[in-house]
Amino acid sequence: MTTAKGHQKQDHLSERQITLKMLYLATMDVLRKWTRQIQNRGQILLQLTVFHGEAS
Repeated sequence: MTTAKGHQKQDHLSERQITLKMLYLATMDVLRKWTRQIQNRGQILLQLTVFHGEAS
């Protein structure tokens, strides 16, 4: 009985570790996308100024 419980607890711990690793990797992916350089930033700012006026 103790072997089955110990094995079940180990499986649960492994599942928890896998879940935490997936959450960590997803968070790192989002951070990488949010902090990357924006191509054509000047052109985007120019278009926003034309459509919405200059911010004061």
